[in-house]
Amino acid sequence: MREQALGSAVEHAIEHLDRIICFDPESDTKAWRQKSYLHFMKQDFAAVLRIAKNEKDVDPDLLQLAKNYSQNQNSGRCLATEDFISLIRELCLKPSKKTTVRRVKLAEKMVVYDSLLRDSVEAKARIVREWIRMYNPRWRTQGFMYDAETETVRLRGKWLRRMRIAYKPKKKSYNSGNMDRGIICFLHTLKPRVLDLRNTEVRDLSDLTNLQLHELDLRQTPVTDLSPLFENHSLRRIYVDWDQMPQAQLAKLPSWIEVVQDSVAVDKDPGNL
Repeated sequence: MREQALGSAVEHAIEHLDRIICFDPESDTKAWRQKSYLHFMKQDFAAVLRIAKNEKDVDPDLLQLAKNYSQNQNSGRCLATEDFISLIRELCLKPSKKTTVRRVKLAEKMVVYDSLLRDSVEAKARIVREWIRMYNPRWRTQGFMYDAETETVRLRGKWLRRMRIAYKPKKKSYNSGNMDRGIICFLHTLKPRVLDLRNTEVRDLSDLTNLQLHELDLRQTPVTDLSPLFENHSLRRIYVDWDQMPQAQLAKLPSWIEVVQDSVAVDKDPGNL
């Protein structure tokens, strides 16, 4: 997903909805609802409230959130960092049964769109760190480090398992334990080139497929399936333990990925304690 493309797509979508509404403002309540959704995603809560004030259709839960968070919004384009984290938490963890999937997807889009508005690297990293913790609640956030200069993310902690949103599918599945996944990795907005996952419990590398990584450290993790990396054209090097996975798995990796097999002492990072 290209962030700048998302920004343009949202503006074009609003313009398109305005043309529909201008042609027949009373006939299409769906257009008003879609417009309020897009304004909410942009954190333009005043626009959401104006639509509702004109007695147009707005999802009740989004209207209430817009009322709550418009009071905290200053003259800037986006909420303060802590307020934005609180809003994402409400969308991800407190939706009704009817809105669970839609609101989780909205939160995902809002995090990406927010990264276009927010200038502070520290604030962006904090949002990502707290977003990870929402889906790994027992993980200690001391195990997170981001270096913008080297484009490196280092994660630690035995309770860190998910790197993408997971939610129950809207349609019933024969597998009661089946979970749908979000589109992007939690780290997407930081655009890391180097990712160090040592001493985490991350197992599924498909969670990382949208990242443009150059280097990936998988030592001291439960990863044994490298198949999500087989079509990765940006990755140049991975680190694994000697006995971590069968040589047959390593042999299937494309020729441009260098494999460094190593055995190192257990990392004593505070995130693991």
